[in-house]
Amino acid sequence: MKRIKFIVVVIVILVVGYFGYTNYFNKTAKVTYQTSTAERGTLVVSVSASGSVTSANNSPVLTDATGVVTKLHVKEGERVKAGQRLAELELDQDSKQRYLSELASYQSAKNALASAQASSYTANTTMWSAHEKLMSDAVSRSLAAEDPTMIMQSSDWNSAELKYKTSLEAIKQAQTTLSSASLSLRQSSPVIYAPISGVVTGLTLQVGTVVSATAGTSTSGSTTTKKIASITTAAAPIMSVNLSEVDAPKVKVGDKASITVAALNKTYVGHVASIDTSGSVSSGVVTYPTYIQLDTTETDLLPNMLVSARIITQTKDGVLLVPSTSVKTTNGETYIQTLVNRVLTQAPAEIGLQSDTQSEVISGINEGASVITSVTQASTGNSSTATRSVFSLGGASRVGGR
Repeated sequence: MKRIKFIVVVIVILVVGYFGYTNYFNKTAKVTYQTSTAERGTLVVSVSASGSVTSANNSPVLTDATGVVTKLHVKEGERVKAGQRLAELELDQDSKQRYLSELASYQSAKNALASAQASSYTANTTMWSAHEKLMSDAVSRSLAAEDPTMIMQSSDWNSAELKYKTSLEAIKQAQTTLSSASLSLRQSSPVIYAPISGVVTGLTLQVGTVVSATAGTSTSGSTTTKKIASITTAAAPIMSVNLSEVDAPKVKVGDKASITVAALNKTYVGHVASIDTSGSVSSGVVTYPTYIQLDTTETDLLPNMLVSARIITQTKDGVLLVPSTSVKTTNGETYIQTLVNRVLTQAPAEIGLQSDTQSEVISGINEGASVITSVTQASTGNSSTATRSVFSLGGASRVGGR
C-alpha cells in the first residue's frame, strides 16, 4: 500500500513539474515574427552619394587694383549686364604705377595690331598685282611651264600669296596680344566692371572702403587679385558628388536624382549632367566626381552647401516585391522565409533586381504571401527582449514556439 502511495506521489510531482516547466518556458521564450506582404509595385534601384553645391552659376568679380572706393554704381541684389560699371577707385601709388604700365602695354599692343593690319593690306595688294601680271602676260601668251617668264611670274605670285597668308597669322597673334593686354588693363583699372550678366551678390564695397592686398586676396605672379563681389546667373545650380568605383559604372548621364540639402531641410529634383570618368585617388580610395544639375532654378542654394544625392539607376514596374531582409542565400541557394498556417517555412525563390530595401521575386512565392522580415524573442521572466534575423532559425518552427 505504501508503495502505491509513493508511486502516486511521484506521478503527481512529475505532472505538476512538467506543466510548471512548460508554462515557465512558454512565458519566458515567446517568439514574435515581424511580417510583410508580398505585393506588386515599382522597384526603384538607386545609389547614394554626398557632395556640395558648386559655383557653376556664379562668377567672382576680381580686381588687381588697390585704393579707396569713390563711387559705387550698384547695390546688393541688383541685376547687371556684362561690362557694366560696378565701382570706381582712387588708386594708391603702387596701383597707379601698375595701371600706367598696363596702359602702355595696351597701347603698344594696339599699335602692333594696326601695324600688322597695314602690312596685311600691303601684302594683299602685292599678291593681286603679281597675280594680275601672271595672268595678263605669261598665261595670256600661253607660255610653257618651263618658260623662264612663266617660272618667274608664277614664283612672284606664290611668294606674294605666302606673304599675305603670313600677314593674316600676324594679325591673329596681334589680336590675341591686344586681348590679353586689355584684360590686364581692366584688372588694374580704377573702374571695376561686371564680368558677366547676372545678379550682384556678396558685395563687400561701400564708398570710402579701402581695397587693399591684405584681405580676400590671391596672389598670382607679381599681382594680387581681390574678390569684391560675385555675379550669379539664372542657370540651374549644379551639385558635385563623389561616386565609389562600385557605383560609378551603374550611373549614366541623364539619370534622375533627388538631392537633399540638410541646411535648408529641402529636397530637390535634378539629373546627372556629367561624370568625370578619369576619377581621383585619395588615401588609396578611388572616387569619380559626378555633376548633378537641378531641373529648376533655386535662389536659396549657396555655393559649398553640403548635399546628399540619391541617383536612380533603374526602375521596373509591376513586379512582385518583398523586403530584402526576407531574402537569404545559403550554400548557393536563395530562399524566402514565409509564414504558412502559422508555420515558418523556407521557400526556394528566384530573385531579380534588388534595391537597398526591396527585392524583385521572379518565382517561388505568390502575391499576398506573408514573408518574415525579423524575429523578436521576448522573455517574460526577466523582462528582456532580443531581436534576431529570421535566418538564424533553422528548419521549420511554429509561431510562438508552440
